[in-house]
Amino acid sequence: MQTPKAMSNLEHHLVIGGLDITTKVINKSNMAELDQGLRDLLATARKDGASRTIGLDIEKRYLDNLNSYISGRHIPIQEFVSAIMLCCGDFCLIIQLCNNMSSPEVSMVSKLVSKFLELQELTFGGVGIKHCIEALETIFGIKCRDAMDLRDLAAIVTQSNILRTYKLVDLALLVGNQVFYKDELLTKCNGAALSDWSCGTLSRHQIEAATWRAYLAFYIGNHFYARN
Repeated sequence: MQTPKAMSNLEHHLVIGGLDITTKVINKSNMAELDQGLRDLLATARKDGASRTIGLDIEKRYLDNLNSYISGRHIPIQEFVSAIMLCCGDFCLIIQLCNNMSSPEVSMVSKLVSKFLELQELTFGGVGIKHCIEALETIFGIKCRDAMDLRDLAAIVTQSNILRTYKLVDLALLVGNQVFYKDELLTKCNGAALSDWSCGTLSRHQIEAATWRAYLAFYIGNHFYARN
């Protein structure tokens, strides 16, 4: 399996299931790149034959100080959303967030991401996505119009309630058992679980893990929506 190869400070490439994935990493100082990245993701979803399903996941980290201030608001929380991962087809975005972002930066990021997540034509899927959206709304005021937990979707489509207990890797193996291997999925998805997801430059392992998780959310959602 190929590992990510940095093409620029923003763009990275890796191969998942034989597909060449482009991942762009956006930080708070690149609002123009964030806007363009979301436009590129929408264009990918609008391609002929696309299901317009977007895989969504987030990365959290514990705050050193439980009393954090976001956009002038007092947020007494233990965890902070440090990254949003979005993926459709062969294109993924990793949007880095910081607990020390200024009010204007929070407002700009929230506005751009909310506008995208509330588009009528898109559906967002993830495992535990309800908690992801709740965290984004609590901290940043970011809302999502149409979010579906992939476990619920899988259970509805297959009429098997046991799937509501599955994890991301379990669902990926269920729908892609000829494409993925369990050991590979566990290694790739969890390869950066204990790393620092604060505002610094992301490592190759972090980019790889975030891309795998976002892509698998898309892959699973795309599979079940096609059958629904």
